Amino acid sequence: MKINFVVPFLSLTGGLKIIFEYATRIKKKGNEVKIYVPYKPYKVYYKENKTIWLKQYIKNIINGNNIQWADFDLEIIPIPSIKERYIDDGDIIIATAWPTAYDVNNLSENKGKKVYFIQDYEIWHGDIEKVEQTYKFDMEQIVIAQWLKELVEKKNGNKKAHLIYNGIDLNEMYNNDKNYNLNSKNVVMLYHNLPSKGTNDGIEIINKIRKEDNSINLIMFGAEKGDNIPDYAEFYLLPERREIREIYSRGDVFLFTSISEGWGLTPLEAMACKCAVVGRDVGAIKEIGDNNKNVLKSNVEDVDSLEKNLIKVLNDINLRKTLSEEGYKLIKQFDWSKSVEKFYNVLEGTLDQE
Repeated sequence: MKINFVVPFLSLTGGLKIIFEYATRIKKKGNEVKIYVPYKPYKVYYKENKTIWLKQYIKNIINGNNIQWADFDLEIIPIPSIKERYIDDGDIIIATAWPTAYDVNNLSENKGKKVYFIQDYEIWHGDIEKVEQTYKFDMEQIVIAQWLKELVEKKNGNKKAHLIYNGIDLNEMYNNDKNYNLNSKNVVMLYHNLPSKGTNDGIEIINKIRKEDNSINLIMFGAEKGDNIPDYAEFYLLPERREIREIYSRGDVFLFTSISEGWGLTPLEAMACKCAVVGRDVGAIKEIGDNNKNVLKSNVEDVDSLEKNLIKVLNDINLRKTLSEEGYKLIKQFDWSKSVEKFYNVLEGTLDQE
């Protein structure tokens, strides 16, 4: 098959990593896969600051298809915008974010049967009606969580959305020599500037805990370094996948602070590296996590509970070991090959439709 993915940008996000993983593995099955990305940024992501939008536009032109954060063997094609004349004909074309769904919806059938890969309820910028309208487009839909399936089907008039859980590559994320620190403890966090990621809550929690115990270390990584990252934190900017694995492996606890999440890749990667996870009850943690067995969960609004759970795990090495071991057992169930096979079956089924 000739399969075209349309992505909104090439920035480091968990969602984009998932898309590229699918694209890479589908290509290895003998398919022709191309990824299209617009030079011209979608204004919805920058509507509060036109200057940043313009800077990103220029940056996109300069960088082209260069990805600093990963090494994927994929044909990435930057184009001025997602228009008919810039995209090759194909069998399948896949929208991967709600702004791309509008563009893909306007393309002719020559570009391929249309599929919409939905990884979250993308209302962060306040465009609820526009987001929900995309669920009504005449596209085959794939979602990554049960709650998202229920929401999308409710909004689209009960048309079936295919549920496929994201996979984890255990050849990439692993820890063959887990060390449980006794004297100092490492808390790992993702840094992200989106309010929905809850980074500020996590930093404030660590600041409070360190006032009582400054042996607690904070290790952070992300696509940018925010001004609010504490001086005592060890920060990694745009780390390679190998470095991310090493960060998780050094961690005693991964603190998952997201307030809302379609799935949330980072806590699962942490589990794969045998790092205990403490987090809010959203995304994959809500979907597959078993509280007090393989994760400690807190209600989204309850920051105090999140702090108490973190302290509890930091102070109890037996609990850390249990969460680490049980989390790893859980993650072994989410093999990428199973996810790719299900995803590919949806594409083949879509192609067979009249």
